[in-house]
Amino acid sequence: FTGRLEGHEGEFVLQHEGTFDATSVKGTAKVVSAIGGMMGLRGNARVELAGHQAQYPLQLDFELG
Repeated sequence: FTGRLEGHEGEFVLQHEGTFDATSVKGTAKVVSAIGGMMGLRGNARVELAGHQAQYPLQLDFELG
């Protein structure tokens, strides 16, 4: 991800794990590295979806500081 979180500009990488079948996706992700204004970012994300969509929302719970 490249962008801005709470006014901090930088980049971070998520490591993703999950499962899927013909009708759903379930997964988790964690922040594995961050640079720029996001140095020190820690966080976890989750996604649970049914069906196929053009976009997939991801909920990121994080601490930055």
